[in-house]
Amino acid sequence: MSSLGTLLWLGYGLNRHKVGPLPLSGLALTAGALAWGGIWRGWLSLAQAAAISLVCWALAGIGLWARGQGYLRFRAEDAPLPPDVSAPLPDERVPVCASGCFEVMYKRRGFIGAQAVFSTMDSGEHVIMAHIPRSRFLLLGQWPSEEVGWWYIFLSSQALRSITPGQLLFGPRPRPALEVCYRSEGGGGQRVHLAFTDPTQRARVWAALRQGSI
Repeated sequence: MSSLGTLLWLGYGLNRHKVGPLPLSGLALTAGALAWGGIWRGWLSLAQAAAISLVCWALAGIGLWARGQGYLRFRAEDAPLPPDVSAPLPDERVPVCASGCFEVMYKRRGFIGAQAVFSTMDSGEHVIMAHIPRSRFLLLGQWPSEEVGWWYIFLSSQALRSITPGQLLFGPRPRPALEVCYRSEGGGGQRVHLAFTDPTQRARVWAALRQGSI
């Protein structure tokens, strides 16, 4: 179990799920302040207001801290690609958790730990397809409806700049991962983190990315 990864996951959920236009972290901050008004109204005792505000402000603080950390922690490893690893077949889909900047219909969004699949097309171009579902968080917050659906990252061999193996912290358990740096269509540098359930799947995707690129 990773307490750091759990806090990063919690902060991400608090910041991305909303009640109306307000993220849960902002709602917690507001609720913590309003609790003290409950004393004046006679709704809450001093001890109750202090307890409520402490919990709410702690949640808001976790959200602020996690945003400053980029919501994940990647720890690089000095490890070679295992020998005799076969890359996925064309159009084979390998499940991953992807964190990066996705696009669809000229819209761009950054997602962390999105459930996704990695695939290599017949052309040799790689695609990461992430599905963002409708979801709730802490019963109140909902994921913005305009972000629900499929989002994509396309990676050509020419755009890849580096592939680094490591461990990714986001959620209760560290996962084997790859940090992939690439050039976007506009020429700017981008990176996507791919986390896997086991090292074998990581090695297969790593082998696919290495083919014809580095």
